[in-house]
Amino acid sequence: MPNSAASRLVLAEYSEPIVAQAAKSALEEAGGRASCAFVFCSADYRDHLAEFLEVLQVHGHIPIIVGCSGSSLIGSGEEAEGASGFSLLLLNLPGTSLVPFGFSSSSAPPLDDPAAWRRGMANENAEAWLLLADPTAIPVEDWLATWSAAFPDVPCIGGLASGGESADEIFVFHNRELLDGGGVALGFRGGVKIHTLVSQGCRPIGEALPVTGVEGNVIQTLGFRSPWKILDDAFQSLSDREKQRARKSFRRSGDD
Repeated sequence: MPNSAASRLVLAEYSEPIVAQAAKSALEEAGGRASCAFVFCSADYRDHLAEFLEVLQVHGHIPIIVGCSGSSLIGSGEEAEGASGFSLLLLNLPGTSLVPFGFSSSSAPPLDDPAAWRRGMANENAEAWLLLADPTAIPVEDWLATWSAAFPDVPCIGGLASGGESADEIFVFHNRELLDGGGVALGFRGGVKIHTLVSQGCRPIGEALPVTGVEGNVIQTLGFRSPWKILDDAFQSLSDREKQRARKSFRRSGDD
C-alpha cells in the first residue's frame, strides 16, 4: 500500500461535530488508515484541548497526534493569520516505524546529559526527527545541541509553537496530553524520505548582512545601509524570470 496523506484547514471556533467531520473525511481521503497526525490550533482551543484531541483521535482512528498552538494556520493552498480554528495533516505511512517522544518542563532530562535523552527510547535508530517545542520554556539552542549529541548524524527539523501574546497561549501537545513547558519529537524510520524546505518554498536572495541599527522592533540599517536600498540591489541582481516571480509575490503580499 502506498503512502498517502490528507489535509484539512478548519477556520471556526471549537465544535465537536465540525472536528469529527474533519477527522472522518481526512481518514477516508487517506485510505481509511492513519499512522499519525500533525495538528495545529489557535490559542482559544486550549480551553477545549483534551476534548478536541479526543474527538480527532476517535473519529480519525489516529494512534499518534503531535501538535502545538499557532498564530497562523496553513492548509493545502490556504493560509489564515490570526484566525480561530485548526489545521490537520493526517499521514498514512504503512511502511514507516514511528516513535514519539514527549516531555514537559518537569519530566525533561537534564539539558547537559545526552545519554539521559537517549536512554529508554523505543527506537534509537530513527532516520529523522520532527520536533515541535514551546519557545517560552525551552532554551532551544541548548536543547538541540544535546539532542544532536544524543542522536548524532540524524536530522532534526520542525518548528516552535506560537499562538498568542502570553505564554499561556503557547502550548505543545502529544495525543491528549498538554506538555506544559515542553515539546514533542516524532521519529521516522523506513518507508518515507523527509526533505526540508524554507517556509512557503522561498529561497534567499541578496547577501547576508548584520543588523546595525534598530528602533524598537523595526530594523533601520543592515550593514550600515538602508534596508530599502539593500532590497532594491537584491532585486536588481535577479534574472528577468526571477524578477517576474518576485513581482507576483509582492503583489500577493500587498493584497493582504
